[in-house]
Amino acid sequence: MKPDGLVGAGTRAALDRTPAEAASLMRQSAAAMRSFRDTAPDDVLVVNLTDQTTTLVRGGEEELTMRAIVGRPSRETPLLTDRITHIIVNPTWTVPPTILKEDKLPMLRAKGVPGIQNAIVYLDGQEVAPETVDWYGVTPGRVRIVQQPGDHNALGRFRFNLTNPYDIYLHGTNEPRLFSRELRSISSGCVRLEDPRRLAELLLQGTTVTPARIDRMLDRMQPQWVKLATPMPVQFVYLDRDRRSRRRRPPASGHLRPAGRRAGHRVGSLVRTRSGAPAIAPAAAPAPAAPPADTGRAAFPVDKSGTAKAGLRRQRSPRPD
Repeated sequence: MKPDGLVGAGTRAALDRTPAEAASLMRQSAAAMRSFRDTAPDDVLVVNLTDQTTTLVRGGEEELTMRAIVGRPSRETPLLTDRITHIIVNPTWTVPPTILKEDKLPMLRAKGVPGIQNAIVYLDGQEVAPETVDWYGVTPGRVRIVQQPGDHNALGRFRFNLTNPYDIYLHGTNEPRLFSRELRSISSGCVRLEDPRRLAELLLQGTTVTPARIDRMLDRMQPQWVKLATPMPVQFVYLDRDRRSRRRRPPASGHLRPAGRRAGHRVGSLVRTRSGAPAIAPAAAPAPAAPPADTGRAAFPVDKSGTAKAGLRRQRSPRPD
């Protein structure tokens, strides 16, 4: 834990955890890691919601690990299996409905400004000067706020588009200082990445979009879409690799259904509806959930103490595909 001399949230969580709870969490984490090792594809981006990290694995070998910022308890990042299809360089940011309703519209009513640098405010589809509008009679559905590209943009300079129906994606940030925090469950659901530029370079390796070309794209200061020739699989998982307890609630969506039980607890996993659309199963206990199933293989190495380490490496023992 960070030696800051403060009794913060992480310290309190560690003090509150009993030895029996710690042992149970370790057992369940080990089971979840074994399941992930046996089912994850060789090429995958792993977003670990428990320790707030993102790891790129290709050919069963870890290429990049970085800190991440994930959803806060009231706006949690859902457990998903998805894929990255596009990278947007210099993205705009359209304020999501929840943030618009709960944060920005109240600010417009109180101060006449959205509190977002370099943003355009639309009312009924028309650009308006926000200070000239009486926002008290305006409903959220009539308002749209779009922040223009740049270093000030809430998404930073890179956005990684996914395909899920919950508007969850990965992106950079204009507040890199937040990655120094020990607990980084502070976003509104999407995942912020500590080094999005490096991830973009690795995903575009071997294409005509070289680092030099990315530099030129960044200089143009307008949104530019790059489609991945092969979408990159993404798995959002709960793996308690740092042995700290996280109390999690099920994500809010219309697709919740009970999951199976393991070690006396209900665990979160990805299931599918009859239509084939992903459905998220809730986690009803503060234990890490088993990850969703997929195809392929990957593994977590174990150090001399028997603790699973953060690296993701390929399991060399043969198994039928």
